[in-house]
Amino acid sequence: MNGLKAVLSLGSSSSKEAIIQILAERQPLTAKEIHNSMKREGKNGHTYQATHKAIKEMVGQEVLVEAGKKYSISDKWVEGLSEFGKSIKNTQTENHEAVLECLYDVDKYLLKFVEDHPPEEGEKPFLGLHWCHFWVPLFLTDHVYATVKEMGPFFDIYSLSRSSTHIDKWCEKFWKRDHWKIKTGTHLSTSSDLLIYKGHVVFVHYPKELLRLLDDYYNKTKSMEDFDPDYLFKNVFLKKIKIPVTITNDAALARQMEMETKEMFKVAGK
Repeated sequence: MNGLKAVLSLGSSSSKEAIIQILAERQPLTAKEIHNSMKREGKNGHTYQATHKAIKEMVGQEVLVEAGKKYSISDKWVEGLSEFGKSIKNTQTENHEAVLECLYDVDKYLLKFVEDHPPEEGEKPFLGLHWCHFWVPLFLTDHVYATVKEMGPFFDIYSLSRSSTHIDKWCEKFWKRDHWKIKTGTHLSTSSDLLIYKGHVVFVHYPKELLRLLDDYYNKTKSMEDFDPDYLFKNVFLKKIKIPVTITNDAALARQMEMETKEMFKVAGK
């Protein structure tokens, strides 16, 4: 199967995508085991018969292979995806990947990325930030806070949060004093946290476990009087957990994300 056919073979079926995700984590599995995993993860509103039919179709498409009533992802299909990825690679697009050890390292990583790409003289570049929750400046040291304050006027900053808990709103109010463009409770186009800057898009891919810890704490904190920074910092922000980060150097993508971000504020892209 060539690369393009490998990609198109799934069609538009969300069930088939869910099957691939499950088998990518653990294989081989029986049809029943796949169906039960889909139910547990909330990825399946279909019957076992529908799941079994999707699996059989994927075997016929050479996406899956069957051995002893158990199913695995076809090596041939994976090779096809790899070939397709190579065939569409744009020489102007460059990706860099890293794996960070905790949430606190994410903030330091993003700050360093911006520091390493300073504005040119007379330039005030767009800096877009998409967050699952606002937490800056909760844990900024005096030195880092001074650095952020000093850098702020040199950027056109737009910062968005999907959530609008009491902590999110407190952080929103804090930064609005510096005339940043801040907004909580937004419907963002990706589940990853993003930094958009100078033709780059930095994707931060939080594990589900970490997102659950954040959501639980933010949702249960009904006022800033209930906020316990020591607990949140030690048990969530310093928690050892692998956080993948991808930096994509793609001017067209960055421009699109900039326009979408500004649209959240009803500001037309320039």
